[in-house]
Amino acid sequence: MDPIKPTSFAALAGAACPGHAELAVAMTAEIAHVDGPAVDAQLDLLALELAGARSLAPAGQLAELTDIMRAFAAVEPHVGSRDLRIDRVLHVCEGHPLTLATIAVDAARRAGLDVGIIGDGHTHVVAHRQLEQPLAVDLGSASRGPRVRTVDADAMSWRCAHQVCFTMLGELVSRAVRGGDIGLAIRAAELRLELPLGDGVRGCQEGALARLRARLN
Repeated sequence: MDPIKPTSFAALAGAACPGHAELAVAMTAEIAHVDGPAVDAQLDLLALELAGARSLAPAGQLAELTDIMRAFAAVEPHVGSRDLRIDRVLHVCEGHPLTLATIAVDAARRAGLDVGIIGDGHTHVVAHRQLEQPLAVDLGSASRGPRVRTVDADAMSWRCAHQVCFTMLGELVSRAVRGGDIGLAIRAAELRLELPLGDGVRGCQEGALARLRARLN
């Protein structure tokens, strides 16, 4: 996989299919300083640990990915952005389940594994595109750690980087509002509007942004 390049969020938001980690880095750079090369290097290290999994069947590859991700813990604070920032999550080895899924998917792809993120709008897990069984890596349990579990494949769909980022930014808006940081909430809402959206969703998000801006007046 090509290394993460210092690309603007707007450029990636308009791109056809950016990488999950690449877009996560660009999103983070809009709200805090981020060391892109350091993120790249840490993802490469995780990929090296997975290199031996290429010879395994898809189910075995998911099991190996689960083992690698046991170094990370899932946390979901009520406020703040730290567990949504991919650079900090890689540094402290704990973060929001969706950020963990982004890290897992990118490391696995660098190692040559055909995986992606699937979700139902609330839960997001890492699945293998060549696995017919309804199995996926769930990174969302703080108490049980990452695990392979069965999922309702009919209720879930593949989530591209744009869709994952839309969910992350929505979480960031909610947290910023709860924490009283309306400036951050506005910035996250503005970034959401740079993503490819349907007319109905765009209208709803524009209304939400207008209401946030009104709170500053």
